[in-house]
Amino acid sequence: MAQYLDMEFALQQLGGDKQLLNNMLKRFVNQYGLTAEHTRQLMTDKKWQEARQLVHSLKGVAGNLGMTPLYQSASTLEHGLKSASADAMQHYPAFTHDLDATLAEIQALLSGPSLVSAAVTEATADPQAYQTLVAMLQSNEFISPSKLDSLLGSLSLTEENRGKLHDLISDLEYHQAIKFIQQL
Repeated sequence: MAQYLDMEFALQQLGGDKQLLNNMLKRFVNQYGLTAEHTRQLMTDKKWQEARQLVHSLKGVAGNLGMTPLYQSASTLEHGLKSASADAMQHYPAFTHDLDATLAEIQALLSGPSLVSAAVTEATADPQAYQTLVAMLQSNEFISPSKLDSLLGSLSLTEENRGKLHDLISDLEYHQAIKFIQQL
């Protein structure tokens, strides 16, 4: 279970576009992978404003992509850096811990199967049906039994998975249904 990255929030921020999220996470790693070291060097050199700007930039991205612990520790460090003193260093360990943990979680996601759900890339006979179903679930739109049967019939799912998904949707457990689909 992800502790440092709220995938549901991040996907919501990006309109459910998993490929865009995948690209954004890769970009985050490339752009901010060395931020802890750069921040420490800037603080050591007493370049408080530059350190604050770097942390502020990371904080904004972290907030938009659901990296809540990192966002919070970056906010605390940024606030400390505004004072332009070595006192800010007391917030650095929590910041680096959260940054390292977030980067590790992202790397684990990126090294596994693509964030583009297997339900789309492998198990979906009809990508449009998949997208329609997910959009309806995300907007909490009522799905009639006949529409549900039609959509589920367009997806290449095992009978067991089709049955589980059908039950979740029929019981109006849309949030759980979305999670289930994402795990396929």
